[in-house]
Amino acid sequence: MQITQMKRAELVMVPTPGHGHYKSALEFSKRLIRADDRFSVTILHLRSSCDPYPDLLKKTLLVSDKRLRFIDLPPVDPPPFHLRQQSIEHYLVLFYESFIPHVKDAITHLISNPNSSPPLAGLVLDFFCLPMIDVAIDLGLPSYLFLTSGAGFLGLMLYLPTRHTQIGTEFEDSDPDVELPGFANPVPVRILPGAVSNKHGG
Repeated sequence: MQITQMKRAELVMVPTPGHGHYKSALEFSKRLIRADDRFSVTILHLRSSCDPYPDLLKKTLLVSDKRLRFIDLPPVDPPPFHLRQQSIEHYLVLFYESFIPHVKDAITHLISNPNSSPPLAGLVLDFFCLPMIDVAIDLGLPSYLFLTSGAGFLGLMLYLPTRHTQIGTEFEDSDPDVELPGFANPVPVRILPGAVSNKHGG
């Protein structure tokens, strides 16, 4: 089949509201639809009181391209504040997990209204939204990770399950330097993100 005969398709992106994550996802979406007019992107907006910037950015982008649209999801109650004090990373994952029913409802609505948009080609998830992979599985959609960090962070994330299987404990500053995928030399544990040493979850 020639490229010109291929059908249109839509991706659903779920970025987190943090400035670096949200803006990167929007820029990726804009470049994708500019590069290939068969694609359109729907961004599911996870409302957060901690970062109102996406609302302003969204209003600006709405007039830029009709193949880029936003769906505001209903707000959710944040996890208990003491969890944030223990581990901000674990707190954020719990917060974004609470959006899962709304994400599933929004995607189900898109699927059940095929005349309003092209067929869905997949769900693109921010790193903090990975638990939403189950939504894609339940709805029979492919899922993809959109990682806003560099290759070094990805190497660390790929290594952590191996370490957990072999050792089963968090890192400690006294641990020897660790060999990580993507790094030419062993990496001192003391310079790794604090979350990997946090016993409350990172």
